[in-house]
Amino acid sequence: MHRFFVDSPLQPGSKVVFTSRAARQMARVLRLRPGDRVAAVGSGDQEAVVVLEEVGRKGARGRVEEVRRKDTESSLRFWLAQGLPRGEKMAWVVQKATELGVERIFPVLTSRSVARPDREVLASRVQRWEEIAREAAEQAGRTRIPRVEAPASLTEVLEELKKASLFLIPWEEEREQKLHQALRGRLARGTVLSFLIGPEGGLTREEVESCRREGGVTVSLGSRLLRTETAGAVLMAAALYEAGEL
Repeated sequence: MHRFFVDSPLQPGSKVVFTSRAARQMARVLRLRPGDRVAAVGSGDQEAVVVLEEVGRKGARGRVEEVRRKDTESSLRFWLAQGLPRGEKMAWVVQKATELGVERIFPVLTSRSVARPDREVLASRVQRWEEIAREAAEQAGRTRIPRVEAPASLTEVLEELKKASLFLIPWEEEREQKLHQALRGRLARGTVLSFLIGPEGGLTREEVESCRREGGVTVSLGSRLLRTETAGAVLMAAALYEAGEL
């Protein structure tokens, strides 16, 4: 059953109005018709079966047939700070992090970030990343859409990352502590894990040291170097496995 996030209250018999984006997808891509059923996802981890009453390019609405609670969110809370990469890599990061359960995504401008678009371009990209997060959350069966923050400097983002229960920085120069050692015994339900991933050129030693001063812990991801768009997904998957969710 196709899933769509809605702002309407979900109660048996209530009317649901879908976004224009969802209406276009229903009409043009999915070819849905009145009488078809879709899943509507609201606040509070609620999901409802909705019988469509109207489907068109300008709008779609339906009636709630059944409401049920659906717990698909991770017991862990992930905050991913991604050094802004080039091209379409950030879109891929947003999509895969959403599938794995990320709660907040911070695009970060670091010393070695090659991509440095102007404000207008960044604003349009954030809108696109938000749309990608919404679509990925719908497809992954999630009940919450991750929040994509506005791109900011590492200094600004650090103010948030240091609030996490555990703040990890994968770094190729770390030789002592591996990821599994940092995670072991520290993943109780509700634990907030923040990760900082460097861009293509990695983080500078000065940036790593500034993170350490704010409580960040450097970890090794093994003997192979991972691409910037891969590292965050690896960290989240490893934490889910360690917590018994994979």
